[in-house]
Amino acid sequence: MDFPRRNPLPAAQQEANNKLRDQYKVRGYPTLVFLGKDGKELDRQVGYGGGGPETLIKRIEAARKQGA
Repeated sequence: MDFPRRNPLPAAQQEANNKLRDQYKVRGYPTLVFLGKDGKELDRQVGYGGGGPETLIKRIEAARKQGA
């Protein structure tokens, strides 16, 4: 989901994004929520996390293995 500051979203998209934000309790941006096939949350990262792309890729792979 996205919450752009400059370009308003269509009302239906804004409503859908708000629903997802509330469902996954997103309080800061960026927030990455890693979900399993069943929709269950496996992991979460709030903020950029540092470490560059390699660190993020490792985290995604670990969440994927956990959800397999």
